[in-house]
Amino acid sequence: MPHSGITLYWAILQFIVMNLMLLRVIVDDEAFEFNENLIGTHEDGARPWDRLAHVWRSWFALDHLNGITAILESKRHESKIRLGTKERFQIAESQSRLETYMNVAVSLADDIGAGLTGLLCYETLRDNQLDLSEIDGRLKAEKIDLDLLVASKRLSHVAREVDVEEKSAELFQESAQNALRLALESGRNQELAYTATSIRTGIKRLSRMKYIWTGLSSVNVDEVFRKSVDPSIASEVALRDATVGIILYTAWEGTPRLRVDARVLALGHCHWPGIAGSPGSPGSPETAGTPRGNHTELTGIDQGKRRHMALWVY
Repeated sequence: MPHSGITLYWAILQFIVMNLMLLRVIVDDEAFEFNENLIGTHEDGARPWDRLAHVWRSWFALDHLNGITAILESKRHESKIRLGTKERFQIAESQSRLETYMNVAVSLADDIGAGLTGLLCYETLRDNQLDLSEIDGRLKAEKIDLDLLVASKRLSHVAREVDVEEKSAELFQESAQNALRLALESGRNQELAYTATSIRTGIKRLSRMKYIWTGLSSVNVDEVFRKSVDPSIASEVALRDATVGIILYTAWEGTPRLRVDARVLALGHCHWPGIAGSPGSPGSPETAGTPRGNHTELTGIDQGKRRHMALWVY
């Protein structure tokens, strides 16, 4: 019984602290700054604010804690937490318990919880409470490296909205370059395929937009494609996974710029058009006597079977 009494007392104390804190940020127009340096970090490295937030979570159900999302707006900057109120008092909307957890994490300045759940909840075709830049910033502040996942989601988002304005095309180029580089460095073929598919989606959308707005845009879709997919990286991608190579090389399938010979399959090693000394480059034996363009070979091994592909780049 004495133990139960102490436990109950501790729970009531935490409840009072939470209410006093909320009262403070409501009655004062100025935000309150919680400075952890004035308290000191626990010997095991736990930060004061994190300890307080976890105590609240240990005593209150998620649905009850969700009530503070109507009022409290917190933001951590290193060892200082800025506590303020929302302009409009309203509980943050959520369509699942995962989103509820994210909303509570945002209100409690829990960058790890907010960043991870924000990334899981992020959907390209809807408005999101946390954009990718904020998610990335929260995770990096806690020294969590999920650059590839963030870059992949950013590319997917940009690819579905890219248009024939120069700034939009440049953003797509940068997003594609970054995501493809990170996917290649990760060594995960699934991520490579996802990235290549997003690039193809963006190029095809840009091509359609260019056709619709013919004469009204200076964006060169051919140039956007070549800047998005660096030749050296494209060759390395095809070496790693031939299927992904096919996705990249068929990004413009059916257009006048790039036609893939449908009679053959591509797997394995590829040589990007125009790279000196590579098969298919101008002046190499493979291109001697070819009537048009650069003949580029893509060869490799898949399940013990060697296959061949010829690309004609006009």
